[in-house]
Amino acid sequence: MKKAWPILMIILLVGGYFILKPNKANMKGASYSLTGDEKRLLRTGDIIMRRGEGMVSDGIANMLSEPFDITHCGVILEEQDKLWVVHSLQDNDRGVDGIIAQGLDQFVTESRLGSIIVVRYKTEEDRTPQLIDRIHYYLKQDIPFDLGFDAADATEFYCSELVQHLYLETYKKDVFPITMSLPTADLLKYTYLFDTTAFQPILNHYLQQPETSICSTH
Repeated sequence: MKKAWPILMIILLVGGYFILKPNKANMKGASYSLTGDEKRLLRTGDIIMRRGEGMVSDGIANMLSEPFDITHCGVILEEQDKLWVVHSLQDNDRGVDGIIAQGLDQFVTESRLGSIIVVRYKTEEDRTPQLIDRIHYYLKQDIPFDLGFDAADATEFYCSELVQHLYLETYKKDVFPITMSLPTADLLKYTYLFDTTAFQPILNHYLQQPETSICSTH
């Protein structure tokens, strides 16, 4: 199992590349939100992605080199007349370690400005009730956040691992088929989520910006 200080190793692997380059202005803020029209587009099972803040997010984004600058994901759940994001998170300040259902507004507020992307899996078979069952199953489990970033270990989940398992168990489909293997971690790449033959784009705030942020150009 790849547990030997993986986050520290990620930082060391990207080393001077992002530690020494100029820091971007902090673009996270309470003013970031989805419009009512955008919220009405969302459905249970949609995969929502964002760019996080901080040194580790910078390192992950630079290593993954995805079409868009994203570092975190979850699944939309519409329940009790409210939109939630179910995702795996570690936040020591809030005492969070593992899978949570977080209000969509709060999830967006905590994202880097202009970084929200939402896609929908294309399928002729509606298995939303089964997906909801799996979501509630995992919400009831005490599964901690996977600091080892070990995709082969199902006793802990980082964000994309949770989404991967939900779709594997509901649709028998691996939505993260591409893995970047590192000495201390397995990072599931987001690349397949941008394949429009398999996923319908619902929202992409990067495309609303004057200059789209592309990881490979950093």
